[in-house]
Amino acid sequence: MNKTGYTFATNAAPPRLAPLVALLDGVNRATDRQDVWVMAAAQEAAALRKGKCRIEAGVASPNGLRVAMASEVRTLLGLKSRQAGFIYEPSTNQIQGRVALGKRGTTGWSADDVNQ
Repeated sequence: MNKTGYTFATNAAPPRLAPLVALLDGVNRATDRQDVWVMAAAQEAAALRKGKCRIEAGVASPNGLRVAMASEVRTLLGLKSRQAGFIYEPSTNQIQGRVALGKRGTTGWSADDVNQ
């Protein structure tokens, strides 16, 4: 357990969902729930309204109701690549919350400026 009181949150401020951070940083390449990856990518593309989305990794929640997912989003005819992360709920075919878009660097993933 960490200072947030939750075992699934990161220790660093602000608290973030640890499994999603590991996926975005490229540390975890889990392939949980591959059966829903195509549907999740379609929902992500609809939410972002740009680019082609390809799921790279997914980690199911302990109860199996949600999946933390990381994907590659290609825009500008495939020349520009970003990584995105989101929580997908297979039972409703919905993304929970927003899709975080950014890029992976040598120190890990960092979010894009939301004002771009």
